[in-house]
Amino acid sequence: MTGDLGINSVVLNQEICNDNLVIDSERALSLSERDAILLIEALDKQPKANAKLQAAFINYRRG
Repeated sequence: MTGDLGINSVVLNQEICNDNLVIDSERALSLSERDAILLIEALDKQPKANAKLQAAFINYRRG
């Protein structure tokens, strides 16, 4: 039984590492220079929150 636990641990650890690699690769975003500039500009020029969005935020903060 002890040998099985060791093998299971190795297999489980390998699967966890593989899953983390997949998650990390999904987080990465590759953009062209043009798209990167558009993204930065959009983030820099965010529209102001309207009244409904502000109210929703207040309700969210209250819990």
